[in-house]
Amino acid sequence: MDHCQSAATAAAAAAAAAAGAASNAAAVTATGCYSNISMQPGPLEVTVDNVEDLQHIPANTATLILLELDGLQQLPASFASLKQLQLLYLHSCASLTNLPAQLPAALQQLRVLVLHDCSSLVALPDTLGALQKLQELSLRDLTALVSLPASLGQLQQLKTLSIRSCQGLKTVPESLGDLQLLQVLDLQGCYNLAALPQSCSRLSSLHTLQIGGTSIATAEDDEVGLFQSLVGLFRHGCVEGSRPGSKQQGREEVQQRMQQILQLQETKQQQQRQQLQRQQQRGSWLQEGVWCGVGVQRSSVLLVAAAASSLLATVVLLKAARRQQSSQR
Repeated sequence: MDHCQSAATAAAAAAAAAAGAASNAAAVTATGCYSNISMQPGPLEVTVDNVEDLQHIPANTATLILLELDGLQQLPASFASLKQLQLLYLHSCASLTNLPAQLPAALQQLRVLVLHDCSSLVALPDTLGALQKLQELSLRDLTALVSLPASLGQLQQLKTLSIRSCQGLKTVPESLGDLQLLQVLDLQGCYNLAALPQSCSRLSSLHTLQIGGTSIATAEDDEVGLFQSLVGLFRHGCVEGSRPGSKQQGREEVQQRMQQILQLQETKQQQQRQQLQRQQQRGSWLQEGVWCGVGVQRSSVLLVAAAASSLLATVVLLKAARRQQSSQR
Protein backbone atom coordinates (compact mmCIF):
# COMPACT_ATOMS: atom_id res chain seq x y z
CA MET A 1 0.00 0.00 0.00
CA ASP A 2 1.36 3.40 -0.97
CA HIS A 3 0.33 6.51 1.06
CA CYS A 4 0.68 9.74 -0.94
CA GLN A 5 -0.28 13.04 0.66
CA SER A 6 1.56 15.67 -1.34
CA ALA A 7 0.65 15.09 -5.02
CA ALA A 8 -1.71 13.17 -7.23
CA THR A 9 -0.39 9.91 -8.58
CA ALA A 10 0.07 9.19 -12.28
CA ALA A 11 -2.70 6.63 -12.11
CA ALA A 12 -5.21 9.20 -10.86
CA ALA A 13 -4.23 11.53 -13.66
CA ALA A 14 -4.85 8.72 -16.15
CA ALA A 15 -8.29 8.31 -14.56
CA ALA A 16 -9.04 11.93 -15.54
CA ALA A 17 -9.78 12.82 -11.94
CA ALA A 18 -6.58 13.34 -9.96
CA ALA A 19 -6.80 14.88 -6.52
CA GLY A 20 -3.75 16.63 -4.99
CA ALA A 21 -3.83 17.49 -1.31
CA ALA A 22 -1.32 20.31 -0.96
CA SER A 23 -0.66 21.37 2.60
CA ASN A 24 -1.80 24.98 2.13
CA ALA A 25 -4.61 24.26 -0.34
CA ALA A 26 -8.14 25.14 0.69
CA ALA A 27 -9.56 22.65 -1.78
CA VAL A 28 -8.43 19.91 -4.11
CA THR A 29 -9.31 20.08 -7.81
CA ALA A 30 -9.66 16.98 -9.97
CA THR A 31 -9.15 17.85 -13.61
CA GLY A 32 -9.80 15.45 -16.45
CA CYS A 33 -10.84 15.41 -20.08
CA TYR A 34 -13.99 17.37 -19.28
CA SER A 35 -14.24 17.98 -15.56
CA ASN A 36 -13.16 20.57 -13.09
CA ILE A 37 -14.51 18.97 -9.95
CA SER A 38 -14.10 20.92 -6.74
CA MET A 39 -13.24 18.57 -3.90
CA GLN A 40 -12.91 19.22 -0.20
CA PRO A 41 -9.40 18.79 1.24
CA GLY A 42 -8.84 15.19 2.25
CA PRO A 43 -6.12 13.89 4.58
CA LEU A 44 -5.06 10.88 2.59
CA GLU A 45 -4.65 9.43 -0.88
CA VAL A 46 -4.15 5.70 -1.13
CA THR A 47 -3.11 3.46 -4.02
CA VAL A 48 -3.64 -0.29 -3.68
CA ASP A 49 -2.18 -2.92 -6.00
CA ASN A 50 -2.52 -5.92 -3.67
CA VAL A 51 -5.85 -7.50 -2.70
CA GLU A 52 -4.61 -8.22 0.82
CA ASP A 53 -4.12 -4.52 1.51
CA LEU A 54 -7.82 -3.80 1.01
CA GLN A 55 -8.47 -4.72 4.64
CA HIS A 56 -6.11 -2.01 5.89
CA ILE A 57 -7.35 1.12 4.18
CA PRO A 58 -7.50 4.04 6.65
CA ALA A 59 -10.97 5.38 7.37
CA ASN A 60 -9.91 8.96 6.57
CA THR A 61 -8.94 8.13 2.97
CA ALA A 62 -10.13 10.79 0.51
CA THR A 63 -8.78 9.31 -2.73
CA LEU A 64 -8.60 5.56 -3.32
CA ILE A 65 -7.01 3.99 -6.39
CA LEU A 66 -7.21 0.24 -7.02
CA LEU A 67 -4.83 -0.97 -9.72
CA GLU A 68 -4.77 -4.38 -11.43
CA LEU A 69 -6.35 -6.37 -8.61
CA ASP A 70 -7.01 -9.46 -10.74
CA GLY A 71 -8.20 -11.56 -7.81
CA LEU A 72 -10.76 -9.02 -6.61
CA GLN A 73 -14.29 -10.28 -7.27
CA GLN A 74 -16.18 -7.97 -4.91
CA LEU A 75 -15.32 -4.91 -2.86
CA PRO A 76 -15.08 -5.70 0.86
CA ALA A 77 -17.76 -4.60 3.28
CA SER A 78 -15.19 -2.40 5.03
CA PHE A 79 -15.49 0.10 2.15
CA ALA A 80 -18.71 1.30 3.76
CA SER A 81 -16.61 2.88 6.52
CA LEU A 82 -14.80 5.22 4.11
CA LYS A 83 -17.03 8.16 4.96
CA GLN A 84 -14.56 10.78 3.68
CA LEU A 85 -13.90 9.15 0.33
CA GLN A 86 -14.25 11.63 -2.53
CA LEU A 87 -12.61 9.80 -5.44
CA LEU A 88 -12.76 6.07 -6.16
CA TYR A 89 -10.81 4.76 -9.13
CA LEU A 90 -10.76 1.08 -10.14
CA HIS A 91 -8.52 0.09 -13.04
CA SER A 92 -7.95 -3.37 -14.56
CA CYS A 93 -9.81 -5.28 -11.85
CA ALA A 94 -10.65 -8.03 -14.32
CA SER A 95 -12.46 -10.37 -11.88
CA LEU A 96 -14.75 -7.74 -10.35
CA THR A 97 -18.34 -8.67 -11.19
CA ASN A 98 -20.40 -6.11 -9.24
CA LEU A 99 -20.39 -3.34 -6.67
CA PRO A 100 -22.13 -3.82 -3.30
CA ALA A 101 -25.68 -2.46 -3.25
CA GLN A 102 -25.11 -0.78 0.11
CA LEU A 103 -21.95 1.03 -1.03
CA PRO A 104 -23.52 4.16 -2.64
CA ALA A 105 -25.49 5.02 0.49
CA ALA A 106 -22.28 4.82 2.54
CA LEU A 107 -20.12 6.96 0.25
CA GLN A 108 -22.01 10.22 0.66
CA GLN A 109 -18.93 12.39 0.00
CA LEU A 110 -17.97 10.66 -3.26
CA ARG A 111 -17.58 13.13 -6.12
CA VAL A 112 -15.75 11.06 -8.76
CA LEU A 113 -16.28 7.39 -9.61
CA VAL A 114 -14.02 5.85 -12.26
CA LEU A 115 -14.34 2.24 -13.44
CA HIS A 116 -11.92 1.38 -16.25
CA ASP A 117 -11.07 -1.95 -17.83
CA CYS A 118 -13.09 -4.04 -15.38
CA SER A 119 -14.08 -6.56 -18.04
CA SER A 120 -16.25 -8.80 -15.80
CA LEU A 121 -18.42 -6.06 -14.34
CA VAL A 122 -21.92 -6.86 -15.60
CA ALA A 123 -23.96 -4.18 -13.84
CA LEU A 124 -23.91 -1.18 -11.56
CA PRO A 125 -26.03 -1.32 -8.39
CA ASP A 126 -29.63 -0.15 -8.59
CA THR A 127 -28.80 2.07 -5.62
CA LEU A 128 -26.33 4.14 -7.70
CA GLY A 129 -28.61 7.17 -7.37
CA ALA A 130 -27.74 7.40 -3.66
CA LEU A 131 -24.42 9.05 -4.61
CA GLN A 132 -25.96 12.49 -4.23
CA LYS A 133 -22.66 14.41 -4.49
CA LEU A 134 -21.29 12.55 -7.49
CA GLN A 135 -20.17 15.00 -10.18
CA GLU A 136 -18.31 12.71 -12.59
CA LEU A 137 -18.94 9.10 -13.59
CA SER A 138 -16.43 7.51 -15.97
CA LEU A 139 -16.96 3.99 -17.34
CA ARG A 140 -14.48 2.62 -19.87
CA ASP A 141 -13.85 -0.79 -21.43
CA LEU A 142 -16.54 -2.48 -19.34
CA THR A 143 -17.17 -5.07 -22.05
CA ALA A 144 -19.63 -7.12 -19.98
CA LEU A 145 -21.83 -4.16 -19.04
CA VAL A 146 -25.19 -4.41 -20.82
CA SER A 147 -27.33 -1.80 -19.05
CA LEU A 148 -27.34 1.11 -16.64
CA PRO A 149 -29.64 1.39 -13.61
CA ALA A 150 -32.70 3.62 -13.79
CA SER A 151 -31.49 5.39 -10.64
CA LEU A 152 -28.84 7.06 -12.82
CA GLY A 153 -31.27 9.94 -13.19
CA GLN A 154 -31.12 10.59 -9.43
CA LEU A 155 -27.51 11.81 -9.65
CA GLN A 156 -28.60 15.44 -9.53
CA GLN A 157 -25.05 16.82 -9.16
CA LEU A 158 -23.62 14.87 -12.10
CA LYS A 159 -21.86 17.09 -14.65
CA THR A 160 -19.85 14.59 -16.69
CA LEU A 161 -20.99 11.15 -17.81
CA SER A 162 -18.37 9.28 -19.83
CA ILE A 163 -19.18 5.79 -21.10
CA ARG A 164 -16.50 4.67 -23.54
CA SER A 165 -15.93 1.39 -25.35
CA CYS A 166 -18.66 -0.47 -23.48
CA GLN A 167 -19.53 -2.66 -26.45
CA GLY A 168 -22.27 -4.61 -24.71
CA LEU A 169 -24.29 -1.51 -23.86
CA LYS A 170 -27.35 -1.23 -26.13
CA THR A 171 -29.54 1.29 -24.32
CA VAL A 172 -29.37 4.03 -21.72
CA PRO A 173 -32.23 4.58 -19.28
CA GLU A 174 -34.99 7.11 -19.89
CA SER A 175 -34.06 8.73 -16.59
CA LEU A 176 -30.95 10.15 -18.29
CA GLY A 177 -33.05 13.20 -19.13
CA ASP A 178 -33.40 14.00 -15.41
CA LEU A 179 -29.73 15.01 -15.12
CA GLN A 180 -30.34 18.74 -15.20
CA LEU A 181 -26.70 19.68 -14.47
CA LEU A 182 -25.15 17.31 -17.01
CA GLN A 183 -22.78 19.22 -19.28
CA VAL A 184 -20.82 16.47 -21.04
CA LEU A 185 -22.13 13.18 -22.39
CA ASP A 186 -19.44 10.95 -23.90
CA LEU A 187 -20.54 7.67 -25.50
CA GLN A 188 -17.60 6.99 -27.81
CA GLY A 189 -16.94 3.41 -28.82
CA CYS A 190 -20.29 1.98 -27.64
CA TYR A 191 -20.99 0.67 -31.14
CA ASN A 192 -24.10 -1.33 -30.15
CA LEU A 193 -25.78 1.81 -28.83
CA ALA A 194 -28.24 2.81 -31.56
CA ALA A 195 -30.39 5.50 -29.97
CA LEU A 196 -30.76 7.99 -27.16
CA PRO A 197 -33.98 8.39 -25.17
CA GLN A 198 -36.27 11.28 -26.07
CA SER A 199 -35.90 12.48 -22.49
CA CYS A 200 -32.47 13.82 -23.49
CA SER A 201 -34.28 16.87 -24.85
CA ARG A 202 -34.60 17.94 -21.21
CA LEU A 203 -30.81 18.12 -20.72
CA SER A 204 -30.79 21.90 -20.59
CA SER A 205 -27.16 22.17 -19.40
CA LEU A 206 -25.64 19.78 -21.94
CA HIS A 207 -23.10 21.47 -24.20
CA THR A 208 -20.88 18.60 -25.42
CA LEU A 209 -21.99 15.29 -26.90
CA GLN A 210 -19.58 12.65 -28.20
CA ILE A 211 -21.04 9.78 -30.24
CA GLY A 212 -18.06 8.62 -32.29
CA GLY A 213 -18.03 4.87 -32.80
CA THR A 214 -21.73 4.42 -31.96
CA SER A 215 -24.76 3.56 -34.10
CA ILE A 216 -26.65 6.68 -33.06
CA ALA A 217 -28.28 8.64 -35.90
CA THR A 218 -26.17 11.39 -37.38
CA ALA A 219 -26.62 14.99 -36.33
CA GLU A 220 -27.99 15.97 -39.71
CA ASP A 221 -31.11 13.94 -38.95
CA ASP A 222 -32.13 14.30 -35.34
CA GLU A 223 -29.44 15.27 -32.87
CA VAL A 224 -29.53 19.05 -33.32
CA GLY A 225 -33.24 19.24 -32.63
CA LEU A 226 -32.95 16.90 -29.67
CA PHE A 227 -30.30 18.93 -27.86
CA GLN A 228 -31.24 22.61 -27.95
CA SER A 229 -28.32 23.66 -25.71
CA LEU A 230 -25.69 21.71 -27.64
CA VAL A 231 -22.62 23.69 -28.72
CA GLY A 232 -20.21 20.83 -29.43
CA LEU A 233 -21.06 17.63 -31.28
CA PHE A 234 -18.26 15.17 -31.89
CA ARG A 235 -18.34 11.98 -33.88
CA HIS A 236 -14.58 11.46 -33.91
CA GLY A 237 -11.66 12.15 -31.61
CA CYS A 238 -11.78 13.72 -28.17
CA VAL A 239 -12.74 17.10 -26.85
CA GLU A 240 -10.23 19.88 -26.26
CA GLY A 241 -7.68 19.26 -23.53
CA SER A 242 -7.97 15.48 -23.46
CA ARG A 243 -4.73 14.90 -25.33
CA PRO A 244 -1.42 16.76 -24.93
CA GLY A 245 -0.99 19.48 -27.53
CA SER A 246 -4.56 19.21 -28.84
CA LYS A 247 -6.04 22.43 -27.45
CA GLN A 248 -5.86 24.45 -30.65
CA GLN A 249 -7.15 21.51 -32.65
CA GLY A 250 -9.99 21.10 -30.17
CA ARG A 251 -10.96 24.78 -30.46
CA GLU A 252 -10.98 24.59 -34.25
CA GLU A 253 -13.10 21.45 -34.17
CA VAL A 254 -15.58 23.06 -31.77
CA GLN A 255 -15.88 26.09 -34.07
CA GLN A 256 -16.41 23.88 -37.12
CA ARG A 257 -19.06 21.83 -35.36
CA MET A 258 -20.83 24.94 -34.13
CA GLN A 259 -20.89 26.36 -37.67
CA GLN A 260 -22.29 23.09 -38.99
CA ILE A 261 -24.98 23.04 -36.33
CA LEU A 262 -25.92 26.67 -36.99
CA GLN A 263 -26.10 25.97 -40.73
CA LEU A 264 -28.32 22.96 -40.11
CA GLN A 265 -30.60 24.99 -37.88
CA GLU A 266 -30.78 27.79 -40.46
CA THR A 267 -31.59 25.29 -43.22
CA LYS A 268 -34.37 23.77 -41.15
CA GLN A 269 -35.81 27.19 -40.36
CA GLN A 270 -35.71 28.12 -44.06
CA GLN A 271 -37.50 24.89 -44.97
CA GLN A 272 -40.15 25.63 -42.35
CA ARG A 273 -40.64 29.15 -43.74
CA GLN A 274 -41.00 27.80 -47.29
CA GLN A 275 -43.51 25.21 -46.13
CA LEU A 276 -45.50 27.91 -44.32
CA GLN A 277 -45.54 30.07 -47.47
CA ARG A 278 -46.81 27.15 -49.55
CA GLN A 279 -49.57 26.53 -47.02
CA GLN A 280 -50.54 30.20 -47.10
CA GLN A 281 -50.65 30.15 -50.91
CA ARG A 282 -52.86 27.07 -50.90
CA GLY A 283 -55.16 28.80 -48.44
CA SER A 284 -55.32 31.90 -50.66
CA TRP A 285 -56.13 29.80 -53.71
CA LEU A 286 -58.80 27.93 -51.82
CA GLN A 287 -60.33 31.15 -50.58
CA GLU A 288 -60.43 32.59 -54.11
CA GLY A 289 -62.08 29.43 -55.36
CA VAL A 290 -64.71 29.66 -52.66
CA TRP A 291 -65.54 33.28 -53.53
CA CYS A 292 -65.69 32.39 -57.23
CA GLY A 293 -68.12 29.62 -56.42
CA VAL A 294 -70.24 31.99 -54.38
CA GLY A 295 -70.35 34.43 -57.32
CA VAL A 296 -71.51 31.71 -59.69
CA GLN A 297 -74.19 30.66 -57.25
CA ARG A 298 -75.41 34.26 -56.91
CA SER A 299 -75.58 34.70 -60.69
CA SER A 300 -77.56 31.49 -61.01
CA VAL A 301 -80.03 32.65 -58.38
CA LEU A 302 -80.54 35.97 -60.14
CA LEU A 303 -81.19 34.26 -63.49
CA VAL A 304 -83.72 31.94 -61.93
CA ALA A 305 -85.43 34.89 -60.24
CA ALA A 306 -85.58 36.81 -63.53
CA ALA A 307 -87.05 33.83 -65.35
CA ALA A 308 -89.65 33.39 -62.63
CA SER A 309 -90.64 37.06 -62.86
CA SER A 310 -90.98 36.84 -66.63
CA LEU A 311 -93.14 33.75 -66.36
CA LEU A 312 -95.36 35.40 -63.77
CA ALA A 313 -95.80 38.45 -66.00
CA THR A 314 -96.81 36.21 -68.93
CA VAL A 315 -99.41 34.43 -66.78
CA VAL A 316 -100.86 37.76 -65.66
CA LEU A 317 -101.17 38.97 -69.25
CA LEU A 318 -102.87 35.75 -70.33
CA LYS A 319 -105.42 36.04 -67.53
CA ALA A 320 -106.14 39.66 -68.45
CA ALA A 321 -106.68 38.73 -72.11
CA ARG A 322 -109.14 35.96 -71.18
CA ARG A 323 -111.18 38.32 -68.98
CA GLN A 324 -111.43 40.84 -71.82
CA GLN A 325 -112.65 38.16 -74.22
CA SER A 326 -115.26 37.03 -71.73
CA SER A 327 -116.60 40.57 -71.23
CA GLN A 328 -116.95 41.13 -74.97
CA ARG A 329 -119.16 38.07 -75.32
